[in-house]
Amino acid sequence: MTDPFAPQPAAPQGAPSGATVPCAKCGTPVDPSQASWSEAGERICRRCEAVETIDAGDQRAAVSIMGGGLASFSIGVLSLCINPLLICSVGAFLSGLGTIIMLSRHPEYKARMQWRYPVTMITAVLGMLLSLVIPFFLLLGLAGAGLGAALR
Repeated sequence: MTDPFAPQPAAPQGAPSGATVPCAKCGTPVDPSQASWSEAGERICRRCEAVETIDAGDQRAAVSIMGGGLASFSIGVLSLCINPLLICSVGAFLSGLGTIIMLSRHPEYKARMQWRYPVTMITAVLGMLLSLVIPFFLLLGLAGAGLGAALR
């Protein structure tokens, strides 16, 4: 069984091309009724269209992963100001943890993210650390109150 999307050999020079057009990406002759249009408005073959679609999806995923790191940082900062029942702290910590786990399980996104990768990791870790500030001081206060009661 052959790959229907594999590039076909080009016709020899000077041979009549019939009703085909070359793919703008790979140069494969394509029947105009089977050709697709790229994002740039060029005629491309089905294989190049599939590659372009996968690349666009991976790029969207990389940007959305960065959103998780930025959300962790934003909620972490918010948790320092408004933190009813430690909900913001939990949200910031889980968002940062989820972002780091996503990047560790899918290392292929590291190459896609380029400059976004270190920004995402830094914001995720900072968000997790900021989310722990208020719970730390609450535990410190409880420990001090317990120690003070024990010494009386």
